[in-house]
Amino acid sequence: MAETDGGAAGPAQATFRVIAQFLKDFSFENPGIGQALLAQNERADIKVDVNVEVKKLAETAFESVLDINAAAKTSKGVLYHVEASYAAIIRLEGFPETSVKPALFINAPILIYPFVRRLIADVTREGGYPPLLLDPIDFAGLYQQNQAKINALNRPGFSGGSLV
Repeated sequence: MAETDGGAAGPAQATFRVIAQFLKDFSFENPGIGQALLAQNERADIKVDVNVEVKKLAETAFESVLDINAAAKTSKGVLYHVEASYAAIIRLEGFPETSVKPALFINAPILIYPFVRRLIADVTREGGYPPLLLDPIDFAGLYQQNQAKINALNRPGFSGGSLV
């Protein structure tokens, strides 16, 4: 029989567990490879958009999805367009209510970002271009900048939201 401290239970320890992570959706369109191979002197303009969405799956389980959309264009048109949705199922236990959103919108994307970053680099390289090596993302900064947008969702419970 285990001993206790006079029956007094200590504070519950907060746990953050990644139950699973997976590629949810991925698309690579390569309409400009011919022009890229023939006219290698023009530098492409690359635009990258990042979004984080969160959905409550159960009492302590959430899905955090990192969406990255990148397109490379020149004056002649689109070279390539890549869209990736990479997700993690996260179990949060013992978290104060004020820490749930930061854990899901900051910590979860920080953990899965290297995986989707590598996928995008690999597919752009396999598409015939130099690998697109995405810069590090300050998810905490994005979260802080967009806190007003997240709060403006004003949905009952915690059913989701976006960073950008």
